[in-house]
Amino acid sequence: MKAIRIVIVMTILCVSLPLASQNILADSSDFTATDTDTLMSVSIVKDNEAVYVMEKISRQIPVGISTGMKYSQYSKFYNAKDYTPSLFDRYSPSGAGIASFFVPGLGHALCGEWGQAALYFVCNCICSFCWGYTLGTVAAYGEGAGWLVLSSACLLTVDIAAIVSSIQVAKVKNMYEQDVRRLSACDFRLSPYIAMDPCMKTVSGTNTPVVGLSLALEF
Repeated sequence: MKAIRIVIVMTILCVSLPLASQNILADSSDFTATDTDTLMSVSIVKDNEAVYVMEKISRQIPVGISTGMKYSQYSKFYNAKDYTPSLFDRYSPSGAGIASFFVPGLGHALCGEWGQAALYFVCNCICSFCWGYTLGTVAAYGEGAGWLVLSSACLLTVDIAAIVSSIQVAKVKNMYEQDVRRLSACDFRLSPYIAMDPCMKTVSGTNTPVVGLSLALEF
C-alpha cells in the first residue's frame, strides 16, 4: 500500500518547557488512542462521556476478500466463532435467532438471505403438516405413534437448525462488512513534537520551546 505521511504540527507557544508539559498532560485525558496490528481505536472523552468511538478489530483480514462479494462467496472465509461485536454492525445475531425461533427462516430474511429463508420456511411447513397429520391420526385411531415421534423430531431439528444458521449468517455478514470497512480505512499515529523555535526568543536570548503533536496518516 502506498503510504502518504502528512505531518501536522499544532504549535503551542509556551513561556517555559515545564509549563508546556503541564498543558499537554492536562489535555491528555481528552484524547486517547490505542494502536493495534490492524486498526486503531480512537475515543474522544468530554465531560467523562465518550462522544466518538471507532471500532477495534484485532482479527486479520482473510486473503481473497474484496468489496461487492456475495454471501456464498465470502462465507467460506469466516468462522462465526471468531466474531467480535462492533458498534457499526448492521445485523443483530440475537435478533436473527429470536426471529427464527418464532418463524423459521425469518432471521435469514432479516439478514437479506432470502434463499435460505425460503428453504427453512418450506421445510418447517412440511414438517408441521406431517406432525399435525400424525397427531390427528394418533388421536383418532390410536395408531402411528412412531411416526408422530419421528415428525416431532424432524420439526424440532428444523427449528433448531434455523435458529443456529440465522445467528451464524448474521455474524459472518457482520465480519465481512467489518473487513470491507477496514480495507477502505486509513491508519494514523500520534506522537509528541518538541522543538526549539529560532524565531521566538526569551528575554535572556534563548530560544522558546514549541510543543505539539505530530500526526501521520497512512492509506
